[in-house]
Amino acid sequence: MALLSINQASAAFGDKTIFSNITLSVNKKDKIGIIGANGTGKTTLFKLIQGIITPESGSISLQKGISLGYLEQHTSLNSNNTVLDEALSVYSRVFAMEEELRALEQAMASSAEHELMERYSALTQKYEEMDGYSANSRVLGALRGLGLGDEFFNRKVSTLSGGEQMRLALAMLLLGGHDMLLLDEPTNHLDLKAVEWLTSFLADYKGTLMVVSHDRYLLDRVCTGIGEIENGRLYFYSGNYTQYRQKREQAKEINLKAYQEQQKEIARQKEIIAQYRSFNREKSIRAAESREKALERMEIIEAPQSVQSIRLRFNEGPRPGNDVLSFKSLTKRYGQKLIFENIHGELKAGSRIALIGRNGTGKTTLLRLLAGLERPDCGSIYWGAGVKKGYYAQKQENLVMSNTILDEVWSACPAMNQTQARSSAAAMLFRGEDVFKPISALSGGERARVALIKLALGENNVLLMDEPTNHLDMDSREILEEALKAFGGTIIMVSHDRYLINRLADSIWEMENGELKIYPGNYDQYLKSKAPETVLDSQPQITKTALDKQRRLDKAARERKKQEAALLRSTEADIIQIETRISALEALFSQPDTYSDGNISSLQKEYNTLKEKLEALYLQWENLSSQD
Repeated sequence: MALLSINQASAAFGDKTIFSNITLSVNKKDKIGIIGANGTGKTTLFKLIQGIITPESGSISLQKGISLGYLEQHTSLNSNNTVLDEALSVYSRVFAMEEELRALEQAMASSAEHELMERYSALTQKYEEMDGYSANSRVLGALRGLGLGDEFFNRKVSTLSGGEQMRLALAMLLLGGHDMLLLDEPTNHLDLKAVEWLTSFLADYKGTLMVVSHDRYLLDRVCTGIGEIENGRLYFYSGNYTQYRQKREQAKEINLKAYQEQQKEIARQKEIIAQYRSFNREKSIRAAESREKALERMEIIEAPQSVQSIRLRFNEGPRPGNDVLSFKSLTKRYGQKLIFENIHGELKAGSRIALIGRNGTGKTTLLRLLAGLERPDCGSIYWGAGVKKGYYAQKQENLVMSNTILDEVWSACPAMNQTQARSSAAAMLFRGEDVFKPISALSGGERARVALIKLALGENNVLLMDEPTNHLDMDSREILEEALKAFGGTIIMVSHDRYLINRLADSIWEMENGELKIYPGNYDQYLKSKAPETVLDSQPQITKTALDKQRRLDKAARERKKQEAALLRSTEADIIQIETRISALEALFSQPDTYSDGNISSLQKEYNTLKEKLEALYLQWENLSSQD
């Protein structure tokens, strides 16, 4: 039985239909990625699943008793708690059991009552089932993995930024032991290391997952199926993101071919019908009517709906010399804050560099230094002969806000005529009167498209790009990726888009602790190079308090084993004693004189009671014997 069943569900806001007649079945341990352009209804789907809103038609049902976890955009954290206390509250039941176990240990030290030992044994088993011994370390690992390290533990939740609170809420959700998780863009507010930790966590997650995400690498690593909402419909593809891309293209080709073949057949049948009617005979008219009825009964294949996509190709300038870039002893400070110190690097023509690192490590600063927009405090930068570089700013600050879209496009290539300029704008989906919109009136995604077309027109042989896939939908990311792959020049890009990095980069430059570390290969190869370090980093660094606690738990476990051994010996002794008495009673029952005695009723009652006790003791003995 499916954990979640969506059957012909539709959703609308007012007169606007969000999606219609969508069907999806989610089984235990499925990990489903939900994708689609902004506004297609991904978040609406999650609200329907939670029961926050009801479908206009159709049904949505969850298996009874399922614990559903959802990360809300507005958290409901206890602002008076410290970060660590708030995170530990997820395991309040576990810690309550721990306190009861300690109390039982103290009680058993002065009393060997069976009831105490039985309660202790049962509670210990439940504690172990809930992974109580590792609860503390799991909390520490999740907080550190999501970028809330030791320096955050004693901070009040109220002092955290919005992004930090979202990370705390995400950590608590992941630790909550839910049967099914709904995650809506969980990589928001996370840097690359935190995203990598989350990806690994979700890949190993034993429960059921539905995740809305633009992170193609996460979808590739984690998901067993992809649901795409497009034109008000949900299309499901088994497999990860890469497999989805292949299957989607195959499905579109098959659907287009089927549509075209059906249209040909419909046209042929209409010609035959027209010909039959032209004969104007009773028999031919009946044949025409029969074919018309057959056409009416035909299940018409809908015409494939085209999705507007950008078109992008980078104009290349003349090829430079082989030695494109060299920088030595670069140091940069902002006031008293040291960003990096004495870093070195060099580039050959055609290199594809991905510049990565935690937020605030100096990635954008280094890119701006290379672009000539800032000067280093120390060190030197040498660009090779014939280099012409183009810079893509993350926040598009190189756009003139008062200019129109057409003005900005024209400024990148003044030699173009108006037709050519408008055609270039149209390639980025700016058509008609839209080209006269001022940059200040555009959304982040629209500004990104203007900045991209300017960069593409620049005839550069070196591209410096700061988060080029930000604000782009998934189809646009794919198109940008293909355009960059086709570009024959040199690329240095700052990016959190691991899928893009993996497919494009031939070297990874990592900014860490004021240093620049260089790793040959793509992102997967970088992870392999970092594997020993990553393993060490992922291990929770146990504090003294946590260590003391773990020692107490270990001691309690040893004491429990002793108690269990004593209880086993006591149980065996009780079994022997009761079996001996039962045998004696059975011997009495075989003697006729016993029934003339007035005690037969009490003997029979004793016998029945002993048999019940013996059965319970055997069960207890089996449980104790099966434990390590």
